[in-house]
Amino acid sequence: MFNRLLRLFPLSVFIVLLAVVLPAPAFACAANTNWTGTLNGDVSKSVSNVPAGAKITISITTTSGCVYADGKASITADGDKVFNASFDVDDGTRFDASHTLENGANHLTVALDTNETNGPVIYTISVILDGSSQVTPPDHRNNWMMGDDIAAVYPETDVDGNPELRVYAIGEAGKGEYQFTVTLADLQPWVDNPPASNTEIKAGEKAALYALDSGEFQISLGPDDEGKYYDLIFSGLPVEQFKLIKWTITDVIGG
Repeated sequence: MFNRLLRLFPLSVFIVLLAVVLPAPAFACAANTNWTGTLNGDVSKSVSNVPAGAKITISITTTSGCVYADGKASITADGDKVFNASFDVDDGTRFDASHTLENGANHLTVALDTNETNGPVIYTISVILDGSSQVTPPDHRNNWMMGDDIAAVYPETDVDGNPELRVYAIGEAGKGEYQFTVTLADLQPWVDNPPASNTEIKAGEKAALYALDSGEFQISLGPDDEGKYYDLIFSGLPVEQFKLIKWTITDVIGG
């Protein structure tokens, strides 16, 4: 028995050494990745081993005032440019874009090439793996995956520190188009005094704010390209979480 163990010992040592010395196989997939920063010049972010179906999102946000940025956003996968779009944002507008990889990439690069920038311009780049249970939003929007391809709703504060919501429709080439701001003053007349029927308070092209006869409030988004509407219901400001109701005209009238 002892002789048998002695014969096996060199082989066991070799296997252990082999496991330590040899590198791990290079097929591990990338994890969800998120970068946020101030756009003062060109930005380039890279990640390796990105699987097919991964979604890359790009957001560029400006505050009100003499704040602006313009340039090009691009995504390159293994040397091939798979996405390219121009951005031009200023005075509180936004740029939002996304791209889903048809094929996996050993090396993926997201670049923001700027022409001019001025003031606090914030960018967010996210790589979201297909089917992941840990999907993260591209920025601080409140309605992530709740109609935010139609319009994004952002929790903000006014100059006095009061909570508010700013709504931006997602326009052509992903540029955010300001719709309206939900303030405490907008909601106050209806607090503990709900209307007899649902009443519109204010509206933009792709979004509208309502006071509901239930005593709640609602931001309605839509329709999207498939005719879907997204109703975001909340009780007041600040909003911790929207209650979502998704519907189509067919759901209402039948057919």
